[in-house]
Amino acid sequence: MCVMFLSLTAVDLRKLRIPGVLQRLSLCYLLVAAMETVFATADDRGKEKPWAWCRDVIYLLPEWLLSLSMLAVYLALTFALPVPGCPTGYIGPGGLHEGKTHVRCTGGAAGYIDRLVLGDSHIYGNPTPKAIYQTEAPYDPEGILGTLSAAFLCFLGLQAGRVFMTYQDHRGRLVRLVFWALVTGAIGAALCNCSKNDGIIPLNKNLWSVSFSLVTACFGYFLLAFLYVIVDILQLWGGEPFIFAGMNPLILYLCHDIFYRFFPVNFHVDPVHWKLLLKALWDVIIWLSLAFVLYCKKIFIAL
Repeated sequence: MCVMFLSLTAVDLRKLRIPGVLQRLSLCYLLVAAMETVFATADDRGKEKPWAWCRDVIYLLPEWLLSLSMLAVYLALTFALPVPGCPTGYIGPGGLHEGKTHVRCTGGAAGYIDRLVLGDSHIYGNPTPKAIYQTEAPYDPEGILGTLSAAFLCFLGLQAGRVFMTYQDHRGRLVRLVFWALVTGAIGAALCNCSKNDGIIPLNKNLWSVSFSLVTACFGYFLLAFLYVIVDILQLWGGEPFIFAGMNPLILYLCHDIFYRFFPVNFHVDPVHWKLLLKALWDVIIWLSLAFVLYCKKIFIAL
């Protein structure tokens, strides 16, 4: 029996982190939902037109223009905004990177904007590269600038939804999903030179780089097409148990974020790969069990 006591301490508002995962999700949803609310139409008025094969794009053309504009702003600020004491266009980790020549340039323009607007005390103080590059400047992976490229990825998800609304036959849906997978994948691969750290715009989740958004969208489109075949066309699988988690992702995220330090979710294991893997599987089982109970009780909490 494990007895757990939770101690609640006052939050120091002078050091409160303002950005975060849920905050970024809400901003991305706000931007994309606002565009969809203003420009969306449910009429398939171009079904018999010569451009019917690409009408999923035509229907979203104003939203495409706005989304690409957001992406253009992101790129312009990332690579053209002058950052005091740093090379223009720098997107490295700072610290020890390149012989300590850019010590406080972590994240380049993205980090500079966050520190300028929010202040050092209100963004993440232990960025991922700190362990390797001994960075000195705080950097927030869910900061202001990266929200623009993240919103573009969110819009690409909306494009997938438009495919299902526009094309009613299996073939039309699959063709469009694979088309978008190939387009986003090809552009993303070209930007990062099909590599992990190279290319014009390397893959970088902390910066939410354009290549990262496009490659992530590519895999998302391919996976959605595969699941559509397995679940909807061939009807070989109903989506369980993942459908349970998919109905309540917000509550599962919050529970994990709150209780991941405590038993029975967390407990000490030796830092051996197979033991850590089993512990991770145990975590998944716990939260899937909670999702299953909520599903059976028809309790669904969403944004």
